[in-house]
Amino acid sequence: MIPDLFITNNDGYRVSWQTSLGGIPKNLIETNKHVWSGDHCSVDPDIVKGIFFYNRRLSTTRDPYIADVYPTVLGLLGVRAPYELDGVELK
Repeated sequence: MIPDLFITNNDGYRVSWQTSLGGIPKNLIETNKHVWSGDHCSVDPDIVKGIFFYNRRLSTTRDPYIADVYPTVLGLLGVRAPYELDGVELK
């Protein structure tokens, strides 16, 4: 089974400094004011598999799993799923 949605960082973009340390930044997108000298972010999915950074608290009663990523991202963007999905939107 392949994922419905493949998420990665574009060249020049990454998760925030706070998010990579487990923090929750105030803004969803923020300007980088630091020099990038190397870290564990990657745009190559063969190197970094199965990592989903989400900087908002989830109020769910069950453990999330990979099929929840697609409906969660669609929900954040305000987009309805084009067909029935296996996962559910995490809020």
